[in-house]
Amino acid sequence: MTSRSARTAQFIEARCFLDALPKPRIAAPGNHDVPLYNPLARFLCPLVKYRRYIGNTVEPFYGDEQMAVVGVNTARSLTIKNGRINRRQLDRI
Repeated sequence: MTSRSARTAQFIEARCFLDALPKPRIAAPGNHDVPLYNPLARFLCPLVKYRRYIGNTVEPFYGDEQMAVVGVNTARSLTIKNGRINRRQLDRI
């Protein structure tokens, strides 16, 4: 497997892994889900493969009587390394 980010094969592997996990489960995108070597895709449709293979919800929530889990999208088109959380996301959490 190549170390480049956001390759189709990586999303297919991730989908298979997620399908093997028990439910309920949540997944949220991070900086490795944004294309690194395709600047056009990086800025115009950074999470298209994530949405296609993993899910449309990029900030999922799960709650029941015992817990609440919030997924936070840390992927940013302008960030090459490390994700980040913005004020709106902090307020939501």
